[in-house]
Amino acid sequence: MKLRPVILSLAVACALPMLAQASNLAKAYPTGELIDKPMIMTKFVEFSNARTPPELIFNDRQGQPVSMDQHQGKLVLINIWASWCGPCIKEIPALRQLEQQFSDKPVKVVPVSIDDLSSDEVYQVLANYQLQHIDSLFDRGHAMNGVMPVNVVPATYVLDSNGNLVGFARGYLDWQDPQVAPYMAQLIDKYTHIGVASSTEDQH
Repeated sequence: MKLRPVILSLAVACALPMLAQASNLAKAYPTGELIDKPMIMTKFVEFSNARTPPELIFNDRQGQPVSMDQHQGKLVLINIWASWCGPCIKEIPALRQLEQQFSDKPVKVVPVSIDDLSSDEVYQVLANYQLQHIDSLFDRGHAMNGVMPVNVVPATYVLDSNGNLVGFARGYLDWQDPQVAPYMAQLIDKYTHIGVASSTEDQH
């Protein structure tokens, strides 16, 4: 069947500009053998070299800065979303369920809104979809643009336990597909057993 190679080729073509952007970031370490992806994870790109982004600082609902450094020791999924994006609204609770599924593992899902709306307006949109329990941060300072262009939502960026960028998925992904959890388990195992860098060595 030729469909799978065609889909994979399209996914690679769409990812190339993002890989070029990521290549501007300093290499942290080679990631070794890439994890075999199920079909559902075609959009996810695992880097052959982890990359060190600048420190990622977002804002909470009150406007206070929140650094992703506080999640060191965990696999972090930064989910970029917007209130006007239907697929984003569908992804957010699915990612929350995935995080709960791995509640005994070092993994953290961080929704980050790129809305121009006020924080209260964004939370009202969440409430309209019965998602008022979701805690979202806001990229008011366009921190993610220092890592990759934020021109597609939803998009999910994965950081290892040292805060290095190890992969991303752009566009909607069905995170509740049965094939996702086993793949996620391998990501957690691979990228949370690398040791936490000392603060003097961190560049993120």
